[in-house]
Amino acid sequence: MVIGDGSASFQIVRSLVDRLPVMLTPRWVDTPSQPIAIDDVVTSLIALGTMDDPPAEAQLGGADVLSYREMLARYAKVAGRRGPVIVPVPVLTPGLSSHWVALFSPVDTGVVRPLVDGPQDAATFDAIVIGASIRHGKHNPAVYAFIGENRALLDSKPNAFFSVSLVARKPHKNTPETNPYMQKFLTLTTWRPQLLAVFGGVLDYQRYGPFDRHIIRFIMRLTGGPIDLHTNVEFTPWDEVRRFAGRVAALPGGKPPG
Repeated sequence: MVIGDGSASFQIVRSLVDRLPVMLTPRWVDTPSQPIAIDDVVTSLIALGTMDDPPAEAQLGGADVLSYREMLARYAKVAGRRGPVIVPVPVLTPGLSSHWVALFSPVDTGVVRPLVDGPQDAATFDAIVIGASIRHGKHNPAVYAFIGENRALLDSKPNAFFSVSLVARKPHKNTPETNPYMQKFLTLTTWRPQLLAVFGGVLDYQRYGPFDRHIIRFIMRLTGGPIDLHTNVEFTPWDEVRRFAGRVAALPGGKPPG
């Protein structure tokens, strides 16, 4: 799911929360997804556009693995609305559910159906790149869970991992070897990606809720970063991102699992 205007999945979530006090839901509400911000999609497309030989298809996803049920609850909280009461109806088929969702959202049934069916099998991917941001001083536990559950698959494909944090804005902490979060990641998993990278991200205080905003401001004060709550500054080294994308594209094929 792309989080941003124009995304069909996001329109569905927004419409269901805004319009329905009660939802009759089949199994698809527990379908896992990896929502990704529209800014990150644009960034990835720019990087792909700079490659001499870009892949025919690129699968993009964020670090968090969330069900539609969880995304409905999160959107309701961010929007300041009460989330719909969810009533499980396991006999409601994906086809009927697609028509039902289309009735209460501006998205056509033909677009809804593949979203209800869920994401593609990662076993069909040519390569797997995992990216994770730092939140409250750590990577999301879902990242480690995904790695643990898919270790054989990861080792069978060309693979890479990158971490995004504001700490990486500093010259002495902008490499995998010197970044404390990357080093902690490597102590918490036995997976050894073929490529590693760390990048600074965007500091935009107004994108966060009051609690997170002041936590980040406190960390910035300790680390000598911007503390004005109206700050919106980007620390992403785009040339490094493009070079990393090129290195990923040049990875040799992975080894068969086990």
